[in-house]
Amino acid sequence: MHKFIIERQTCQQQAIDDGPVLIKDDVVYHVPSKNMCNGNEAQLNIDLLYPMGKGAIKIGQEEWDCLEEGKCLNDSIIEFYLHHILKSVGDGCYQTRTHIFPTHFFTKLIAPGKTPMGVSNQCSASIRHANVSRWTKHINIFQKQFIVIPVCLSGHWFVVIVCHPSYVGPVKAATEFTGRANLKRPAILLFDSINGRNKEAVADVIRGYLACEYAAKYGKTKHFTSEILPGVYADVPQQNNGVDCGVFLLEYVERFFTDDRACTLDHIRSWFTVGDIRRKRTTIRGLIQVLANARHVLN
Repeated sequence: MHKFIIERQTCQQQAIDDGPVLIKDDVVYHVPSKNMCNGNEAQLNIDLLYPMGKGAIKIGQEEWDCLEEGKCLNDSIIEFYLHHILKSVGDGCYQTRTHIFPTHFFTKLIAPGKTPMGVSNQCSASIRHANVSRWTKHINIFQKQFIVIPVCLSGHWFVVIVCHPSYVGPVKAATEFTGRANLKRPAILLFDSINGRNKEAVADVIRGYLACEYAAKYGKTKHFTSEILPGVYADVPQQNNGVDCGVFLLEYVERFFTDDRACTLDHIRSWFTVGDIRRKRTTIRGLIQVLANARHVLN
């Protein structure tokens, strides 16, 4: 990926060039200042599709506005930045090894058994799987090293990362993989910025889905038990307000793919600070502005 700098054109672009600069993966991001075009952010015209092609995520004014401090991120921003993470970290090496489910995947999966407080076990795994069976029609998730599942329950975002699901299927031996260091075994990792919810119920739903998906792909039964695919509930930084859960989700995933401490899940309670979360909103805005003005030059 080549370094580039956007030329100054409009007053909006002038504000970007005059703002702080973030350099990441040899790309220069001009982070927008708060006072754009004489302080009127509403005049900013954002119209971006990312990544280009089928399944592109539309980023517009609504997405830009939700990145203001004190607002909750919407699903489009979360999907947008998750895909950017895979394209940017490790020279994009995780793109082919990782599958990201859309933000409404889990909601659709549990729809028949959903309760106001979270997940109900009253719905069978086969019924749940039928809700989303077409979503993997053209992909085999058991050929991936990581499956990223953003989850929103009762208005709260958190993220589940399934590690090495192929180890529990007749695909390849564990020694043939080069995953995240010590995470060379199957696991369901759950990163949540608010402790206390029924995490094992979420893990059980995912195990049930994987069992049904395995049967659909391979025509045979495989039991994904907690012994084969254990749930691991990471001790991670916690939010101190009611709106930053989506930003924490994105920070968890980015740190997972870039920080070696994710390999053992040791000492990650201090992974990042509240200040990092505040800066993340600005960073994402800067990325969106650069991509929009560069006509998707990063794609």
